[in-house]
Amino acid sequence: MLILTILMVLGIPARTAAGGTLHIDMADGLGAATHRYSGFLYSWWTGKAPPAWGLKDLKPQTWRVGYWGTWDSEYPSMVGAGVQQVQIIVSDAYRNRGATLINGHSHDPSWESKSFVDIAAEIVAMVKSKGWSRAAFDIENEPDVFRADDWSAGPPAWYRDEYLPSVRKIREILPGAVIVGPSYFSYKEGNLRKFLAQARADGVLPSIFSFHFLEWNPRILQKTADAARAMMAGLGLDLPISINEVFEPGHCGFVQEAVLYLAQAERARLDSMMHASWDDMGDGSTGDNPCFDCLLTIPGQQTRPAYFVYAFYASMSGKMVGLTPADSGSGASGFDGLASSDPASKTARVLFGGDSGSVRLVFSNLGSASYLGDAVHVRVDTVSSGGNGHAPISGPGKQFEGDLPVASNALTVDLDNLAPDAAYLVTLTPVNAPPPSTIPDPGTNEPSVNGGSTAPPSPSPSTPTEGNAVPANNAAGDSPRDTAQPAPPEASGQAAGPADADLRFVGGCAQAPAGSPPSDPLCAALALIALVWTARRRRRRKPGG
Repeated sequence: MLILTILMVLGIPARTAAGGTLHIDMADGLGAATHRYSGFLYSWWTGKAPPAWGLKDLKPQTWRVGYWGTWDSEYPSMVGAGVQQVQIIVSDAYRNRGATLINGHSHDPSWESKSFVDIAAEIVAMVKSKGWSRAAFDIENEPDVFRADDWSAGPPAWYRDEYLPSVRKIREILPGAVIVGPSYFSYKEGNLRKFLAQARADGVLPSIFSFHFLEWNPRILQKTADAARAMMAGLGLDLPISINEVFEPGHCGFVQEAVLYLAQAERARLDSMMHASWDDMGDGSTGDNPCFDCLLTIPGQQTRPAYFVYAFYASMSGKMVGLTPADSGSGASGFDGLASSDPASKTARVLFGGDSGSVRLVFSNLGSASYLGDAVHVRVDTVSSGGNGHAPISGPGKQFEGDLPVASNALTVDLDNLAPDAAYLVTLTPVNAPPPSTIPDPGTNEPSVNGGSTAPPSPSPSTPTEGNAVPANNAAGDSPRDTAQPAPPEASGQAAGPADADLRFVGGCAQAPAGSPPSDPLCAALALIALVWTARRRRRRKPGG
């Protein structure tokens, strides 16, 4: 408001946000920040060195695996990394039942002659014997693609001969087992309705209703989830929804799409969501490689851009708050994102992306975030895919940092020169507060010139333990990780700008050489505002503050 007022006094037209406006309502609480959509598919690293950067920094919540000799040896380390639910794909274990023994785990050549139901029984018996309470059983994988799925003459063979008897056997051995299904390739409402109706009649409804979303447009994920809930309501059902594969082939490294998926999933209040990486196999078609679903390079396991989107997401704490996308939810192009507010850390964050040009962020009802005070320190970090997102980077860049005033219980932040293939994290803290502990910070470099990757410190060794299991399908607010979490470690990189620069506009006004007056009248006005505002803040600060 102060900026716009001074611009009008100077007779300079205010710059508008051509890319639209994101409205963040700090009073609109959506439940605890649980990071429940930090989920992944295969892509662990059994028999290989773990990533040098701590996996716990990303707060993974769910993982979907299935091949014998890999998932059962990986389960303890997954739980040790904080994973709350491991979805075991029974059909994958069945297809791979006669493989070679790996690390002494599970592979038994005699299983080649065993039936699908026998394998399901073996899996659940082992899980029960080990007390692995975070395991869920995903019976089939994409039966609408890999199997005949014609329901016109009754239940197809995959349901009749595999799903139905397996669920009965699993629940016989382990009453209360979490069943996931049917994990269709896509949301095919007609057949999914027939599946649910038949499963209800047979007493084998899944605990979690699942399907994949390998679509080109992540902006319709929420609408798809809403359609699924409406379809279930018509059957008198209300099951949690897991969209346990997202990202179409060729897009797994697109950071802007990662933001859109996370934003859509938060508003849809899904039970879980898993990031797939079918265009980045590295070792064949299984996906069981150490690329961490496009987050790390193969080989070398250096951090890729998408790693930092999940680090951004993991830094969000406290509670999620309402954000209205620039297209008002119409599904068209435009910026979208998600927001959080945390009184404990005195930090509010917005993660957004999906468009280019400029955007206006309007924070309303700041009285619900009174910890920010009457002036706010704003920092904007950014990371770009830089193509397909497969090249390594050492960390995000800094787009903007400065102090802005709160007026009429609101704050407006205008950002320019935003890239279509980038994700942005806006962090708000009180002006006089210490800098927030946030994602790795290489300084002011833009991601596009941050091509090199330096080796970060290795995490301290630890022994994974099972701990107290918490179901992944808790209601919003009953998070298994509903506490403030430490942020990822600092990354090496070039130093940031001067520590005493209270207001820095790194955008259209960043091109003037240091010490030179900006040639753009708007930039000159902003520079004057920066000087006035900085002097005002310094006079108000306490000695030593």
